[in-house]
Parts: sequence; structure tokens; C-alpha cells
Amino acid sequence: MSSKTVIYVYPDLVFAISFIMNLIILWGTNRIARLRAGKLRLVTGAAIGALYSAAAAYPNLAFLHSFGIKMVFGTIMFLTVFFPLTAKDFIFGMLYFFLVSFSIGGIFFGIIFLLNSSGLSAQLFTGLASLIQSKSGISIIFTSIVAGMLIKWGLPFFKKNGLHGVLKVPVKVLFGNRQIEVEALLDTGNQLQDPISLTPVLVVEYAAISDYLPAEIRDYFEAEEPDLAKIAGGITDQFWSARFRVIPFTSLGRSNGMLVGFRPDQIEVRKGEQVYTRKNIIVGIYNKTLSPDGKYKALLHPDILEEISA
Repeated sequence: MSSKTVIYVYPDLVFAISFIMNLIILWGTNRIARLRAGKLRLVTGAAIGALYSAAAAYPNLAFLHSFGIKMVFGTIMFLTVFFPLTAKDFIFGMLYFFLVSFSIGGIFFGIIFLLNSSGLSAQLFTGLASLIQSKSGISIIFTSIVAGMLIKWGLPFFKKNGLHGVLKVPVKVLFGNRQIEVEALLDTGNQLQDPISLTPVLVVEYAAISDYLPAEIRDYFEAEEPDLAKIAGGITDQFWSARFRVIPFTSLGRSNGMLVGFRPDQIEVRKGEQVYTRKNIIVGIYNKTLSPDGKYKALLHPDILEEISA
């Protein structure tokens, strides 16, 4: 006499567990990618993913576990929360979304394994029903704590170190008969623009460009108490006075600040063997170190790379 294995599916519990996990993943993506999604959108996206998980828990809907359908629902979740997006933000956002998903998923199942949930691994592929065991609540709590730590410290470290080789590009700044070349980091959080023309700003360290600046601007940066009004009216060189700009900012380590800058003739950005030129650009001069290890000397506005690559 053969015996049958009966799997009990609790859609409400599966929905609740999935909702919590999805919310953690979307919150982590929002924080790391700096996409600034609202709370209502985060909740809506998590609920859509939870509905999918609840449906996929039923054995007769096993086709929902296919890779293609998972990708479709993952993309729907992502777009529900973060749409509209530029092509660049979509690509990097999805990269962070799946990175956070895989990281948190690995933590979750690892904790379950350490808690020695009997027979769990055999049931995982039929859905989340097996998580009704008493230890599932403990798993979620531990996962949430570890995921929060990962998002706060682990992923920013990866973003800062692991992706720099991909996001760095050589940039040449040309103005008059001068030119400088610096290593620039594509900074998705750099939204600095000239307040009048809305021209994007390339932020460059003062130390990398100081030798090419007029005395009035160098005196401003090297003074103990810089006087912005004094420098604005003190530039006598007509070449520089016509190019001089002041850009307000609320990032780069301070709020309500003013960044001194200038309009170059053009910049050249090298991507592989291709060199792209852009003329409508402002160079903002930053009097601190952008990279503690000196790996880059400038921050490239994302719109610059997007437009020259179009």
C-alpha cells in the first residue's frame, strides 16, 4: 500500500513571509541605488511579489517557478516601485535589485539550514508552505537583522570597491590652451546642475586642477575664510570671468553650500577605444578628497555619460 505525501499550503502565511522579504529587498535596492521611491510604492511592489509567491506555492501552479516568469515578475515589481527611469537607472537599479535579492535569499536559507529545519530543503521548491514551522518566524527576524546590516555596511562597501573598476572612466578637460586628464567615477547620486542653464556638473578635486587656475581662484580655495563675493568680483582675466560659475549644492559632505566652477571648452570621455566629446558642461571645483585611496579625482554626472553615448 503506497503512501502519499500531503503538502499543506497556507497562502496567507506565504503572502506575509514573502511580503516582508520583498519589502526588505526593495528597501535595500532603493537605498543602495538612490532611486528615492516612496513608501506606498515600496509596499505596493512588495505586495505584487507576495501575490506571485502565494500563487506559486500551489503545486498545480508549478510553472510559475520557471526562470522566465520569475524574471518577468521581478521586473514588474521593480518597475512598479521605481518607474519612470532612464535606461541607465533601470540597468543599474535592476543590478542592485537582483544583487540584494540573491544576498538576502542566501542569508535566509542559510539561517534556516543552521536552525536545522527538518525536511525543509525538499519542500522549498514547492513553495514557501514549509515555512509555517515555528522556526520560520525566528528565521525572518534573523534575516531581517542580517539583511539590514548587509544593506547598511556590506553592499555600500561592494558598491564603493567592487564596482569602481566598471564605473571609472578617463576624462579630459579642455579650456583655452590648457587641458587636464583625470580618472572620474560615474556617480549616480551626482545630480549637480548649473541653476540657470541646468547644465550638468563634472566635479573635480581642486588639487587636480589648481595649477591651471588663475590666482584669484587659488587664493579663494587656500584662504582660511573663503569669501565667495570677493572672488566673484575679483577675477580680472576676461577669459575666466566669462567662464566663472557658482553652483549651489546640498551634498558632498555639507548642506546649502556653494561650489565654485567654470565652463570649459569641452570634455572628452573615453569608453574603451571610443572617445566622446561634450561641450555643454560645467566643471565644479571641490576642495576636498573625493576618493580616500586616490582611485579617482572627479565625479561624472550620469547625464553626461548617457547623452554622449546616445
